[in-house]
Amino acid sequence: MSEFSASATCSNISDSELEFVNALRENLVFQQVAEPTRQHGSHTPHMLDLIITLDNFISDTDYLSSLGMSGHSVLKFSLQMYVDKKPLSDDKLNM
Repeated sequence: MSEFSASATCSNISDSELEFVNALRENLVFQQVAEPTRQHGSHTPHMLDLIITLDNFISDTDYLSSLGMSGHSVLKFSLQMYVDKKPLSDDKLNM
């Protein structure tokens, strides 16, 4: 797959990108990356790295310098997770 365009309303989005964006929307998932993540030398930056989630629980995404010679940004982000702590029943403890 080619680079992913964050804007589904952009007039220059390809058919395959539009199909991908529509599949995300139809399945109620979130694409969390909003900036280009790949830059090599003086070439145009592209969005190649994605974080796809079933819920909108990622925040504070930082786009850091690449590691080594890869040209891919390191993505640092916070997860906001909530766990429902229900006590285990005796049946589950005696497995």
